[in-house]
Amino acid sequence: MWHRIIFVCTGNTCRSPMAERLMMNELGDNIGELKVISRGLSVLYPQGANEKAHEQMKQRGIDLSNHEATLLSDQDMDDATLVLTMTHRHKQVLVSSYPSYENNFFTLKEYVHEEGDVEDPFGSSDEIYEKCAKELQYLVKRLVELIIEI
Repeated sequence: MWHRIIFVCTGNTCRSPMAERLMMNELGDNIGELKVISRGLSVLYPQGANEKAHEQMKQRGIDLSNHEATLLSDQDMDDATLVLTMTHRHKQVLVSSYPSYENNFFTLKEYVHEEGDVEDPFGSSDEIYEKCAKELQYLVKRLVELIIEI
């Protein structure tokens, strides 16, 4: 059983923080000892969530105001951590960087038995952010169903 889930995207300002907060919201009181966090593969400096991501979460009653983009580090890795990436490319980068944890890395869609990537909405319209948030909401709901079944 996983003790921690890390959602990973590129800059940790859009997809992964939305997935993190959606997961925490979906789990609610069922979170138990599970820790849910998000990280980025290319974080140059700490910054908050993207304003459009923040707005999408706000519409769902979820607060992203205290999010701070954080770079994935060696300290985040251990055998009981499930790392869910937004794209196959993110997963490939992780496998190259942390080959001993290869069995801990999945794309979010792969883990919930879907195909493809969660596309980056950065710089896109409100409609694209809404589409991404809806997709993440669906995928996270599937993830929670799988985890609770275990």
